[in-house]
Amino acid sequence: MKEEIDRRLVARHFDLHAHEYDAHAEVQREMAERLMARLARVEGPHRPPVRTVLDVGAGTGVLTRFLFERYPEAEITALDISEAMLWRARERLGTARVRWVQADVETWRCPRRYEVIASNAAFQWLSRPSEVVRKLSGCLADGGMLAVATFGPRTFWELFFAFRQAGDPAPRRGPTFPPMRFWSEAIRACGLKVEVLERVRVRRVYPSVRDFLKTVKKMGASHAPKSDRPLPRRVLARMEAWYNETFAVPGGVRATFEVVIAVAQKRH
Repeated sequence: MKEEIDRRLVARHFDLHAHEYDAHAEVQREMAERLMARLARVEGPHRPPVRTVLDVGAGTGVLTRFLFERYPEAEITALDISEAMLWRARERLGTARVRWVQADVETWRCPRRYEVIASNAAFQWLSRPSEVVRKLSGCLADGGMLAVATFGPRTFWELFFAFRQAGDPAPRRGPTFPPMRFWSEAIRACGLKVEVLERVRVRRVYPSVRDFLKTVKKMGASHAPKSDRPLPRRVLARMEAWYNETFAVPGGVRATFEVVIAVAQKRH
């Protein structure tokens, strides 16, 4: 069962770190590029013009920019829970053809049908992901595309393993992300045809585990469960030492991001 996420804490965290998010969001940019490539492959070279696009969890506009460029005739609605993140995105892309909406997608009411709904590095923070998928499928126009890139459960597996080795009393330290099977079932349950479903492992190297943890916090990949436990300092120190020794690579230590990509179409 997916842990309950404190959505207010998620918004507060992104508001706090919006000014430095882009400097640490290399993986999210790569995710957005991969997602757009898969979407383009499914649509093919002869797709009709797209007029309406929704970007869910737009953040600072990483994916919004790609959507803006791919669909030059579209009006784009960029939705995010964080006002500060949207301010950064609006500063980057302006207001021409983009409507910026500060709202939580879990409570937001869809005002229209969209031909493309896309989301990058946002669905993992949903408390009720199946309900959101169902809501968004209802927002899709006939023949419309739903394209999602999110983190999978093997993201940061080295960190979780190191905490266990350090004797952490918490059952699990860090986020719990749904597996690819969960997204497949949630999408198919809405009657959408899955065109792409894949899992990609992305590895990054950081100077030390402490540098890795700082980056994770600033790019918004730390989690906000309602039942988080305090972290004893001695456990943190043992975890850092164990991680730095066990997962050492040239240039520092490694960390794994598992990315799940799904592209689905609503049948006519």
